[in-house]
Amino acid sequence: MRRFLSSFVIVFVFAGTFMASVPRSEGELSDIQRRLAKSDMLRASFLQEKDLRALSRPLVTRGELTFVAGEGVLWRVLEPFTISVLLSTGKILEWDEDGQVRQIDIGSNQIFQALADIFLSIFSGDAVLLEKHFNLSPGTLDGRWQLGLHPKSEPMRAFISHVQISGGQFVEKVEINEVKGDRTTLQFSGFMLGPFELNEIERNHFAQ
Repeated sequence: MRRFLSSFVIVFVFAGTFMASVPRSEGELSDIQRRLAKSDMLRASFLQEKDLRALSRPLVTRGELTFVAGEGVLWRVLEPFTISVLLSTGKILEWDEDGQVRQIDIGSNQIFQALADIFLSIFSGDAVLLEKHFNLSPGTLDGRWQLGLHPKSEPMRAFISHVQISGGQFVEKVEINEVKGDRTTLQFSGFMLGPFELNEIERNHFAQ
């Protein structure tokens, strides 16, 4: 039940140093924000690969996400199991394979709060939320923008080495490197900008 959520906690909160000496460029950060497509709604497919030093093969998860401004980001895992997670400001909801929902208290946990803020900021293009938890190192490579994230707090630095986000019109890849050597990669594709009709599952989840 908690495999997917635990994985994403690791993805964005257990991942800062390889670009830490690079000064932040306001111009480059503004350029990234300008290049990102702006929409109150976004749907995409995702592929998550978790490389663990203890395993010879990565753990692979596939699914779809839906972002709705003011409501949050809904992750629906479709393979190899089915589970949904809704990240929104102030709360995280998880539906297990039987459709049972539970709420995770994030009010007193900066790790979970950072998780929600990071996803919301990525898909809304809000750098202010990211800067609450990370020092930002923007740049470009082969014509595509990149953004390095370097944790500010001691609890996060104990687990996260660095996070690298890259893309063009959309966020296309997120790579999280952990201090202990594990790595998680998220790749996004099949983007659809709103407005569009939410399906029944999405409507029910966002209504919680």
